[in-house]
Amino acid sequence: MASSTAACSPATSICGNGASPMPSLSAWPSRPCCTTRPKSAMRRSGRRWKPSCSTAMKTSASEPMHTMLHSTPHAILIRTPSGTAGYQAMADERLLDAGLRAGHCLPYECATGTCGQCRATVLHGQHRDLWPEAPAAAKLRRERGEVLMCQTAACGPLEVALPKGAEQMLEPHCWPARQQARVSGLRLLNADIIELRLELSAPLDFLPGQFVLLGAPGVTGYRAYSMVNHDMPATALTLLIKRKPDGGFSTWLFQTAREGMRVDLFGPLGKATFEADTMQDIVCIAGGSGIAGMMSIVGAIHGQPLRGTRRTDMFFGVRAAHDLFYASELNALAERSNGLLQVTVALSEAQPAPALIERHPALRFAHGFVHEVAMHGLRPALEAPTAFLAGPPVAVDAGIRMLMKQKFPLQRIRFDRFG
Repeated sequence: MASSTAACSPATSICGNGASPMPSLSAWPSRPCCTTRPKSAMRRSGRRWKPSCSTAMKTSASEPMHTMLHSTPHAILIRTPSGTAGYQAMADERLLDAGLRAGHCLPYECATGTCGQCRATVLHGQHRDLWPEAPAAAKLRRERGEVLMCQTAACGPLEVALPKGAEQMLEPHCWPARQQARVSGLRLLNADIIELRLELSAPLDFLPGQFVLLGAPGVTGYRAYSMVNHDMPATALTLLIKRKPDGGFSTWLFQTAREGMRVDLFGPLGKATFEADTMQDIVCIAGGSGIAGMMSIVGAIHGQPLRGTRRTDMFFGVRAAHDLFYASELNALAERSNGLLQVTVALSEAQPAPALIERHPALRFAHGFVHEVAMHGLRPALEAPTAFLAGPPVAVDAGIRMLMKQKFPLQRIRFDRFG
């Protein structure tokens, strides 16, 4: 990964005519380019879907919070097909973080250098690439000035253009912010997944299905994790972290983290969110630690007193019984739902044992990959359901292909890919 002290790079002009100097910040619009969200706006994580077999982890390089607190702000001008917007970014702050924090409608999916959704073109000014080896950076056209906003910091005033169709919608009350959090609990759920509980230094509003970025002491970069809990405003968060063989954050968490330690947090982020004001039926398809955001969604729907008749079909994929977790919690939710919540556990490498079925009478069990089990297990009576998917990229892509074959409209498919 590139050091944060790397020299600033001049922008590559795409005008070709010696553009005039950048205007002062006072000449730029200071209000967000989007402050309200139409009810019909698509709310999913990602652009028009394109299958991907990438298994890269959501990871990035970024600066520690204490460094940014003492840096000098720089003026940033964002040009979009619909207009311009201006904001300030600290010298060591990622352009994406600063823009989202200011409430601007910047496009992103993972926010950590994997997906490439925050691709933009630097028109004028100098910048630093915080992580040249980011997975999505391989597809950039550097000669045209393309950068990843989630991996770029300004060295001075900067002008950046977003591609056509890049505008996104942002919930005004869920704008992300940076804060510190204290580790308040660690619970091993299986050999490779740990439940992390954080006590926040400031209350956090978020929507079920959103995630936060975490940075740990001595670990380069941020990692993205979805919230399991759904209460809002939240004074604490519950997250799921999967062990990665070469993962800096997961290694720190499994080997070094102790209660009382502090982590940097930025969020909430993510657009694969549940809207409580709609009464559509819901489909949730998750693999492994991808169940985190789904627990937030089904908890918000079925963990509360029954409202209406919204039905939910949930499919949770793991390899074998020893990998299964949250079974008791899901069983309790299904029992309280009076049949509105139907949960099916898909075991890809083994048949479900009778004892497992007996311990969780409100759950269904099947053998196979989770997207295949979902294809045969969806209730035909669901009315215009919205589908949520999360987990490894390969599993999410397979689930989306399955839903499209089942004639799901693309605008009702929302997803997050986790490597």
